[in-house]
Amino acid sequence: MKVAIVTNKMIIGGVEKALINLLKKKKYGTDIDLYLFDVSGDWMDNIPNYVNVVKVDSSVKKINLISYAKLKLSKKYPKKCFYSSKIYPINNVKYDLAISYHAPCSMPVFYTIHNIKARNYILYIHGDVIKTKSNTKFMYNIYKKYNEIKCVSKDAHIVFKKTFPQLKSVIEHNIIDIEEIKNLGSEPCSTIDNSCYSIVTVGRLSEQKGIDLAIECLEYLLLHNYKIKWYVIGEGEKRAELEKLIQEKNLEGWFTLIGQDDNPYKYMAKCDLYVQPSRHEGYCLTLAEALVLERKIVCTEFAGAFEQIEEGKNGYIVKFDKNSLANKISDIYKAKK
Repeated sequence: MKVAIVTNKMIIGGVEKALINLLKKKKYGTDIDLYLFDVSGDWMDNIPNYVNVVKVDSSVKKINLISYAKLKLSKKYPKKCFYSSKIYPINNVKYDLAISYHAPCSMPVFYTIHNIKARNYILYIHGDVIKTKSNTKFMYNIYKKYNEIKCVSKDAHIVFKKTFPQLKSVIEHNIIDIEEIKNLGSEPCSTIDNSCYSIVTVGRLSEQKGIDLAIECLEYLLLHNYKIKWYVIGEGEKRAELEKLIQEKNLEGWFTLIGQDDNPYKYMAKCDLYVQPSRHEGYCLTLAEALVLERKIVCTEFAGAFEQIEEGKNGYIVKFDKNSLANKISDIYKAKK
């Protein structure tokens, strides 16, 4: 079976890690072309050698003036993706299966349908379709072209079914490599300061991941005499903005942006508490990994959280606000003391 999989790029992120695990498990065989819009990212070297990496041809084909004009006039991201795919060249390779593997309204969703020739199409839903704030009718007309729709968490599936009741969808959780996580978690980590309580968050420095909320939360806790250091492993477009916020709140040395690290598990395994303050998620892979490492966990309310966390037994779920998060961290901190 010849398969095409389309995603954006292989940065260090939950979707990309889940894709690497899927490829390594050979779920769709080994005759695979992986289409990337940007052939870069720290996880390029983790792609199995039997996978053929193809850079998406984003040159403009014989111009479709109507699509080009609508692209220039479009303000919403999904419509920009739609009209971009309409002016990109159609791939001449014929596949048995083409898979879109990214966020619910991202470029791979449109490119896979419009530019890849295949007998069957699968769409993976990584995230909450409501929180993408896209036009439901517009996206329905795209989603209905897929033969199978797979939501990566129970909550994401519930939201999808409620939003698109006419479309058939199933749940298929992201694959995690338990043995790899435990092995990498056992590696030494000198960065964590063992002289005080430590919190770790793993995620991109993006709006979605809620690192700004974590900064606000730590400021509140330090003002109330909690001795806590918070470490964030990940990189992203919000770094400069977050660094400025850390400086404004005088949190240098207390709130640390570690940056990207191929092994976030050594930090996770050594911390006192793992916190995931995301605004939205699909099936949060880092949450699943923290559970493998048997960490105490606090996360905000997002798709997949209630499926992964059993309140009070393996973690806690709080509302996305400073007081709710700080109060729960305070409770856990006091219990440890």
